[in-house]
Amino acid sequence: RETPERMRAIGAQLGPLGADLIALQEIWTASSRTILLRAAKAAGFPHTWHRPQSFGGSGLLLLSRWPIRQAVFTPFQAAGLPQRIHHGDFWGGKGFVCATVETPAGSLLWVATHLHAGYVEPGEPDEYVGVRAAQIIEIACALQEVHQPVVLVGDLNFREEEPEHALLGGLTALQDAAVLTGSRSPTLPSGGPYRRETEAAQRIDYLMVRSGARHSLDVDRVEPVLNSPPPAPSRAQGYSDHVGLLAEVMLGSAPAAAPQSLPDKNAVIDQAWEQLALGREHAQIRKRREVLVAGGCALLGIGLSFGATSADTDGFRLIFLGAAGIAFLAAGLWSALCGWGAFREARGNRRAEAQLMTLKTSSNSRDTFRAP
Repeated sequence: RETPERMRAIGAQLGPLGADLIALQEIWTASSRTILLRAAKAAGFPHTWHRPQSFGGSGLLLLSRWPIRQAVFTPFQAAGLPQRIHHGDFWGGKGFVCATVETPAGSLLWVATHLHAGYVEPGEPDEYVGVRAAQIIEIACALQEVHQPVVLVGDLNFREEEPEHALLGGLTALQDAAVLTGSRSPTLPSGGPYRRETEAAQRIDYLMVRSGARHSLDVDRVEPVLNSPPPAPSRAQGYSDHVGLLAEVMLGSAPAAAPQSLPDKNAVIDQAWEQLALGREHAQIRKRREVLVAGGCALLGIGLSFGATSADTDGFRLIFLGAAGIAFLAAGLWSALCGWGAFREARGNRRAEAQLMTLKTSSNSRDTFRAP
């Protein structure tokens, strides 16, 4: 709600934040992007990146004071379910962008992403755990041969205590900046604007870092921003349902000291297999429900067709036949959409499994990356 008003309020804060790099998610429309890009130019961000399309455009927007030498967007193979139109993740075109930024202290790889949402309250079964695991595996494979320092930011849609947090850190050697600085705080506050009062507070937005082969990357501070109503003349209730994260990171000219301990990568890979298997179990349950829905629509069509044969008048006969046609059409469209979703889901799982095998094969080689 209040989207143009909120975009203008966010745009007015781009300069006062004092940031050099800003990543935004869920910029779904061209009108929102236009407002923010105009504000970014006025605030001194000459370098930007976004996908040109609105429909399926990922919602990601990067703003930088420093040159972006290259930006490569990778759409997720495990992208969600087209039949879940009300969830929207599939149709949003989610993925991750890897942007090489030339800072005064050297280049770094800036990664922005938005993982699949859960659509459940904490503690409830989440049928998208396999999808998020596959998306994390895709990101891990993309970062496997990267020698630059890495900063990954975004709405990752998992909490610190959930398996996905350990998967991302274990497969990529990225470290959670809020954990490093002891500054954890909810990024999706309870009772915040545009949320129901019953929804629990969660920390699901992250900034994660990894030193490079020749340059260290240290986090000085992480703090929430844009967590109060915008000042006048804005009439918006808030900037977003999420709060912003502002971090200060230092890019050093020498490699970081080797960490005392790293997670067993093979154990993390085994955990990733378990998450993919759990996702397949949820998929089987969902498919049975979808078959029942399609079968119910078909049976309803058959029943209405028989009803047409015993109708007393031509008018009632046409009504029954029309309703039967709608039921058969619904069954066909639902079956086609679910079949397309199942095909894409299976393809995404196969790709994730192949990528996991690649990560497992290389897990015994010497790790050239040093966490901060």
